[in-house]
Amino acid sequence: ISIFGFIVISQCYEYFNAWGYLGLCGGLALPLMLQPIFYPQASTPSITVNNVNVNGSKVEEKVVVINNPDAKRPFHKRYSTKATLYLLVYSFIGNYWYTHYFYSVLQAKYTMPSHRLNDVPIAMFLATHFYFCTYHVCISNGLLRYVDRMYCEND
Repeated sequence: ISIFGFIVISQCYEYFNAWGYLGLCGGLALPLMLQPIFYPQASTPSITVNNVNVNGSKVEEKVVVINNPDAKRPFHKRYSTKATLYLLVYSFIGNYWYTHYFYSVLQAKYTMPSHRLNDVPIAMFLATHFYFCTYHVCISNGLLRYVDRMYCEND
């Protein structure tokens, strides 16, 4: 998203053609689409500190543990695969059908040079994927973790 922000601020988009938009959005979406294949254990490691007695003195030992079950699951059963497929389907449906709602209600149109599917730039299908990944992973997951930690601390 910050790359998109830079492009808007610097007005680089003035020099893009249809292939430029497709390459940019595809390049930003592709790592997120391939994550379940190449990096299924993507997770924040938890650090455990153990107090160990060594020759009568206490020594702190840090152990890094990654508690992500996706690392051991088959590809089709991984949560990361299911989430990626969900976002791809959700993005496609939203772009293919619901963009026309905005076209008619807001009288808006995409004016950028692009390859189109149902009068929607194909680059926007890809851009929607990485935007939704950001919303669902960073914002929603962060909010859920914050709420969970707030309740755990008050127990």
